[in-house]
Amino acid sequence: MNPAVTPPHTRIRQLEGLRGLAAVVVMVHHLVITCWLVEFGHVQSAIDHWPLPGPFHPVLVQLAELFADGHLAVWVFWIMSAYVLPIRLFSEEGRFFPLAIRRYVRLGVPVLASILFAWALLKAGWMFAHKLAIVTGSPYSSDWLASFYTFSPNLPFALRTAFWDTFFHFDEPSSYNPVLWTIEKEYWGSLLIYALVCFQGKSRHRLWVYAGALLLFLLLKKFWVAGFVLGLLWSDYDHLPGSHPFWPWLQTWETRLMKVQAIWLILSFVAVLFLRLGLDQLHFPTDLKNMILSILIVYATLRLRAWRYFFNQKWLTWLGKISFSLYLIHLPLLCAFTCWWVLGHPSFAGKMVGSLLSFALALGLSVLFERWIDRPGVRLSRRLFRKNQ
Repeated sequence: MNPAVTPPHTRIRQLEGLRGLAAVVVMVHHLVITCWLVEFGHVQSAIDHWPLPGPFHPVLVQLAELFADGHLAVWVFWIMSAYVLPIRLFSEEGRFFPLAIRRYVRLGVPVLASILFAWALLKAGWMFAHKLAIVTGSPYSSDWLASFYTFSPNLPFALRTAFWDTFFHFDEPSSYNPVLWTIEKEYWGSLLIYALVCFQGKSRHRLWVYAGALLLFLLLKKFWVAGFVLGLLWSDYDHLPGSHPFWPWLQTWETRLMKVQAIWLILSFVAVLFLRLGLDQLHFPTDLKNMILSILIVYATLRLRAWRYFFNQKWLTWLGKISFSLYLIHLPLLCAFTCWWVLGHPSFAGKMVGSLLSFALALGLSVLFERWIDRPGVRLSRRLFRKNQ
């Protein structure tokens, strides 16, 4: 049996830890492009002059880039969702439309709260992203930071973006929370998984349907959709091993290969650090590259004992618990508090203190957000159509 297999009502702790670290990486990424672009480039250049053996230099550069790669972290979120979402459906009958509504509510409650949070900050005149971009100039005066919150606060429009635009027609320039671009894809990817599982179930022909969908979306270069299909295939492989004759044969070979954990551990680190360079040389599209790397990271977290041990640490699983809250509120907080602080303290030391304070404030608010917004949203979504699930 694969070590990833888990009962349908049990959280996979190591994935919770990975989710927590990914949320921190997203915030680091946004901190860098908010106020550390120049210094981050200097760090990468300075590494080449550090008195270290030659091979350490590229490793440290890749580590620095990895821990500031917010787009890869978002892909890790998507692959984990695609893997976890169908687990319960494999053991319980579900109907597509109730599941779609429950998913909308589960995502929609915290999305609404995050938009109202940003609207309140804008209404109070506490959004300073555009001003910071103008004051600091290039490279911060790019289309990213300078484009945020250039509109007047409008509560009816904010509500429309929460209930409709975020899920069905996202528009970043008019969004009260630009990180919500991922929610539209998360929701539609979830609907695709629900449709495939509900309408295919445990049919012996389902793998042909999944494979056909995967090939179609790869050919269309809709890599994020292909990522959700791959996550579903992988979850089917782990949690319905006896339902198709191909899975036991494949699992036998995987079990044999995984016996030498030390070799795979070394290869996993090398691949995570340097595979992106090889894929860049082959001119892989960015989304395809991120899909491959995110699958590799999630696979190592599920299969390799050392990765599982690390991501099972309590502090990481705690971060995983508040990760969705941290993801939703961190950017409005950066555009308000962090930009305000950097305007008054533009020195290196000032920005360092501001970044640490921003993290502390974001974590504290995330705890409250998870307790009073996210958790009640989950409970509300579970109450809907309970008799049908």
